[in-house]
This record gives sequence, C-alpha cells and structure tokens, in this order.
Amino acid sequence: MVIAGELEELRTQLDAAERARKAAEAELHETSDRVSELAASNNSLVTSKRKLEIDIQAMQVSDRQPFKIIRKCYRTIVYNCSRIGTRCRSHISKDPTIRITTLMAVMLRRRSLLVVCSPPAPVLSSL
Repeated sequence: MVIAGELEELRTQLDAAERARKAAEAELHETSDRVSELAASNNSLVTSKRKLEIDIQAMQVSDRQPFKIIRKCYRTIVYNCSRIGTRCRSHISKDPTIRITTLMAVMLRRRSLLVVCSPPAPVLSSL
C-alpha cells in the first residue's frame, strides 16, 4: 500500500508538472506573438523615422536655398551698383549738367534691369 500511495503521489506530481509545462508553452507562444508584433511595430516606426529625417533634410535644404539665391542677388546688385556708380561719376565729370537718375536709367536699361526711384534713395531689382 505504501508503494501504491507513492505511485499516486508521483502521478499527481506528474499531472501538475504536465499542466505547468502546458501553461509555460502557452505563455511562450503568447510572448512570441507579442515579440513579433513589437518587432513589426518597431520596423514601421524605423521606416517612419527615416522618412521624417529625409523630409527634414529636404526642408532644411529648401529653406537654405532661397537665402543662397537672395545672397547671390544681393552681391550682384551691390557689384552692379558699384559699377554703375563708377560710370555715373565718370559721365558726370564729363558733363556736370546730366541728371543722375536719367543716367542710371539709361545705363540700367542697357543691362535689362528695372530701376524704381524714390526721392530718398533709388531701389534696384532684377527682372
């Protein structure tokens, strides 16, 4: 009878171990599914991050481009004004009766530039 009692106790322990194994396998399966879902979410987020970084770089480049254009136009205008000023001074020294705005307008028309003159100071803009 002692052996039968021990045998029954071992069967009970075996059943408990089997239930624990099945529970552990189910938990492993659920954990594996969750890891797969998280990996897919992570890949999606990494892809979104890359796209946003590319968009940010494109915006930074496009934001800088107008400033480069403006800087180049400004340098060109300053250079052209300097040349026009030099020419105006040489023409005025030859004919002091000539009006500066008339002279500048003539010179700028030759260069296909538009002159907008206001009484305080002329403003030049490129067409």
